[in-house]
Amino acid sequence: MTSKKRVDKSIRELISSTWGIVISAFTIFGMGFGAGCYFENSLSKIHYNDELTRLNNLIIDNREKHEQETHELRNQIYNLQEALINEKEKRNESK
Repeated sequence: MTSKKRVDKSIRELISSTWGIVISAFTIFGMGFGAGCYFENSLSKIHYNDELTRLNNLIIDNREKHEQETHELRNQIYNLQEALINEKEKRNESK
């Protein structure tokens, strides 16, 4: 009877230690998988923010360029209007 108890006890110890190893392996694998997902998510956010910053800078550069062109065109319009007014005044004086 004692030998049977010993065999049962050794089988239980073997099974419990085997399951402990399996559970530990799954835990380590799960931790690695979780860390990988976390870092992938962080890298994705960093890439998204970099792309957003690049696009915002592009928008700002284009806005400045168009504002400068608009300013130059307004100056040309003003100069042409002034020349037209002067021309009309000259015609009225000559009459």
